[in-house]
Amino acid sequence: MYLDAEMPDQQSPALRRAADQLRNHANACHHAELRRLASQMSGLDPEDILESRLVFLGMFGFELNWIDIDGAHTVVIHFGEPALTAMDIAVRFGRYLLDT
Repeated sequence: MYLDAEMPDQQSPALRRAADQLRNHANACHHAELRRLASQMSGLDPEDILESRLVFLGMFGFELNWIDIDGAHTVVIHFGEPALTAMDIAVRFGRYLLDT
């Protein structure tokens, strides 16, 4: 589920590109943090998460997928208020990674 479909006219193409770059960076460079986030969402130990991936990141929140011994899972997290800048998206998502 793409969260930005809720209000697509509010997300500029530049913000969409920046959010995509942030998502790509998280997937490429923050495997351990994404695994811990999936662990927190699932209640499993991080070692039980076989793979995790940030599928979507945008002004309204993010979608995280992971695989464990029971199969594939998805969680959608909504930010309380829309993030209006790329830095705001990074900070809001970063809070989830740092809180894990």
